[in-house]
Amino acid sequence: MHFYKIVQNHISSISLYEDKEIKMIKDIYSVEPMHLLIILKEHIEKLTNCNNKHIMLLVKIILLVSDMANKYGFGYKISSNGN
Repeated sequence: MHFYKIVQNHISSISLYEDKEIKMIKDIYSVEPMHLLIILKEHIEKLTNCNNKHIMLLVKIILLVSDMANKYGFGYKISSNGN
C-alpha cells in the first residue's frame, strides 16, 4: 500500500529515476549508505507471474541498477520484496 502511495506522490520520497513503468527512490530508512528501491507502476504480485511481456521491463531494471551503481560508485544486489 505504501509503495502505491509513493508512486502516486501521496508520500514524499527522494526520487532518483522515474518513467511510465518504474520509479526508483532512495530508501530513507536504510542503515546502508545507499539502498535504492525500484517500484513497478504495474502491480506484479510475484516474479513467477512475469511473462514474455515483462522481459524488456526486467532488462530495463537490471540496466538501471547497473547504471546507478556506476554513477554513485557502489556495488549492488537485486532482490524482490515478495514471493
